[in-house]
Amino acid sequence: VSTSQIPRLPEYLVESVLAELPPEVADFVVQACVCDWLTGTLADELLERTDGAALLERVVGSGLPLERRESPGAEPVYRWHPLMAASGRALLQRRDPNRMRELEGRAARALASRDPVEAAAHALKGRDPELASALVRSRWLAAVLRGDSALVEELCGQLPGPYADDPGILAIRAACLRNSGDADRAAEFDRRARAGVDLDAGTGRLDLTIS
Repeated sequence: VSTSQIPRLPEYLVESVLAELPPEVADFVVQACVCDWLTGTLADELLERTDGAALLERVVGSGLPLERRESPGAEPVYRWHPLMAASGRALLQRRDPNRMRELEGRAARALASRDPVEAAAHALKGRDPELASALVRSRWLAAVLRGDSALVEELCGQLPGPYADDPGILAIRAACLRNSGDADRAAEFDRRARAGVDLDAGTGRLDLTIS
């Protein structure tokens, strides 16, 4: 969700909502908005704290748009309203872009085993295309089977060169496009992938790690 739809929303949040919260909670909210969803454990990993669960409960109690969902035997999951998440990120980017980039990298590493596709998106925002590429290459099939072909293809398209021109990434894009019904573009990426394989260096097969 783009905050450009409501240009004054970040300022409104600062002036009329966050300013009414204790400074520690307000600071936590802005930084925690880097992730669309959190658990107490994830909040601790992201922000290097030990009280993430307690702070998330304080945010829920404050009335901010943070939804709490529970599942038996698991930590509660807290999800921001999309406008709230987008606004918090806009505020953090304006206040401290270096901290924003650092937190995107932390989110990528923290989410790598939980949601590799989302982790790859964070890695790209944190300017770590090597991690993003590795996550896509290792977990693309599970994401495609889950119905996220378009998302995986979009992430591949956001990789900078030479990552975007890697034969493995090109082959993944082809598979995603074929799965989405775009046979013509899939064939083009297949051709580019085959052309990029160094047949003299091995078997000529694309090595796509799947886990």
